[in-house]
Amino acid sequence: MPDRVQDVVTRLWVRAHSELRAAREWYVETFFRRKEGQDFFEYIVIVGFGVVVAGAVAALYMAIRGKFERATTEINAIGP
Repeated sequence: MPDRVQDVVTRLWVRAHSELRAAREWYVETFFRRKEGQDFFEYIVIVGFGVVVAGAVAALYMAIRGKFERATTEINAIGP
């Protein structure tokens, strides 16, 4: 690669790396320092979603458990 092209590529890479680092630092600072009311609402929505998912998993578990218990009872009723 000619020296001039390599210098341009190197400068572009350094510039892009610097911009990405600055953007990442800004995002992290903004994310952790944001003290708005919507944050509380977002956490409530996430917790509510977790509760709904946990309830659905529990209901599914009970349904599957009931099917297996019924199958076990019928198999045991057949006898030897």
